[in-house]
Amino acid sequence: MCLTAQSFGLLLSLVSMNNLTVEEGRVVVHLPDGDVHWLAVGAEWCTGAGAGEFAFDVEPVRVI
Repeated sequence: MCLTAQSFGLLLSLVSMNNLTVEEGRVVVHLPDGDVHWLAVGAEWCTGAGAGEFAFDVEPVRVI
C-alpha cells in the first residue's frame, strides 16, 4: 500500500512519537503485533505490511 506524503503525514499525526523510529527515507511504526516499515518511494510512502490482511478486525456484514 502506498500513501501520498500528505496522507502519510495525517496517519503519523495519529501515532505517538514514542512509537516511531524515523530515519531518512524510512519510518518504522512500532505496534504490539510487530513493526510496520514505511519507505519513501518517489513522492509516496509505501509499506508491504498488511498485504492481504486488515490491520484490525472487521465484523462481517449482517443481512437482515
